[in-house]
Amino acid sequence: MPDFVDIPVELYEEILAHLIKASHLASASLVNKTFYSFATPLLYEQIYIYHWHGQSKVRVIKLFGTLSRCPHLAKYVKKLVLTGPPKIVAADSEDLFTLGLRNCKDLRACTWTRDGALTSGVLEALQYCSLLSELEINGRSEYNYRPDLLRGFRRLRHITLIMPDAGVVNQLQSWMSYTGDNLRRLTLICKASPLINDSMLDLLAPHLTQLEHFSLVGCPKVTHKGMWDVISKNMHGIRSLGLEGLSTRFDMDAFASLCSAHQTLAHLSSITLTVNQHIPIERFTSDTLSLLANCPLERVHIYSTGVVFESSATDEFCLSLIATHGAQLRRFAVYKMILSMRAIDATCELCPQLEQLFVVVEKGSLMSLASSLAKAPQLRSVHVNFPQEANTPIESEFIEAGEALQVVAQCGPALRQFGCNTKVWQVERRIEKKADGSDATRTYLGPYEKLEVPEQFLVVRA
Repeated sequence: MPDFVDIPVELYEEILAHLIKASHLASASLVNKTFYSFATPLLYEQIYIYHWHGQSKVRVIKLFGTLSRCPHLAKYVKKLVLTGPPKIVAADSEDLFTLGLRNCKDLRACTWTRDGALTSGVLEALQYCSLLSELEINGRSEYNYRPDLLRGFRRLRHITLIMPDAGVVNQLQSWMSYTGDNLRRLTLICKASPLINDSMLDLLAPHLTQLEHFSLVGCPKVTHKGMWDVISKNMHGIRSLGLEGLSTRFDMDAFASLCSAHQTLAHLSSITLTVNQHIPIERFTSDTLSLLANCPLERVHIYSTGVVFESSATDEFCLSLIATHGAQLRRFAVYKMILSMRAIDATCELCPQLEQLFVVVEKGSLMSLASSLAKAPQLRSVHVNFPQEANTPIESEFIEAGEALQVVAQCGPALRQFGCNTKVWQVERRIEKKADGSDATRTYLGPYEKLEVPEQFLVVRA
């Protein structure tokens, strides 16, 4: 009888590549020494602990106990995502975290976003990680860490700051002057903060010339003038742009005219926009289509920051957009803006490369959606949201797996993920023998197992 020792070494990676859950990789590492040598690096390579995980703080402490005591395991860590690490209240606990981080010699990306959990010691330890290129942190430094330490990160390619306070914002100009040649992605997420404004963007612009991805969220003092300061100084062309929750004085028409005249968005393939309820949707549609007219657009994300827009207001935008960009569109995500079945059907039919579709529909339209989805042969991921109403019971907003399966069964074979509201399933297919001996493909839904948060939950931020 064949044994594990008969497996060619080159097949171990192929076998383990299908294991996503950490618990499965941990079990595989216990099979024998060969499985251990292949499974252990994969087990520690990417670590995700979100604040909604059960006993997340305990998990983080146990993790750093391992990383601090076992440098031979810490060396495998390349990506560390912690959204709910415990607040460090004593020197001995800080030592646990700092030693663990210093042992992560190969760390490339770190997310540390809980308010009040980031300390000066953690930042100093991260600076020992010479390969670190991506950093996402909470920006409230007061009583937590010295903001001047941020200037020590000079090789970063991706920076995300969440709720930066005055101390952090005051460091941005000098920090960007150090890291600007390397920086390719900058995301600033605020909550109606006046600190990120046109004047600040004017100061930062000379140091952001290499940016490829730029996103501002919740910055009500930023107008088209500040955004133009950054865009106009870019040397190679922005590839993705996020304009979310900015000033009501942001003149999209003027911004579009400037970008068109100087062809500054000639490489733009991804756009994220919010629709302000105080701006007529007709004006927003016209100005936005003008801005995007000559862009090689592949991904569009759009959502309302206020009331839910009915389909009569959003269909024109959708239909006009796909008429221009449908041939290359790969992702179309719309939130808090209802689309009619006519618009969704046109999107699926006229976008042959469409891979991801996130839309809002009335619950009664769910079954009608299936026939439209079947027209998109490349579709890999679908997420449906029902419009939320104040008097609607929460239970009525969910659908059972059986209902979802009825929709999925009519979709093309490329579909791998389907979700509705807060529920997400993986689409699995199995070959089964029929009574007559022939093969048949059976489609079923399984739990979502990937480490990352599903992308559809990351769009709405303002």
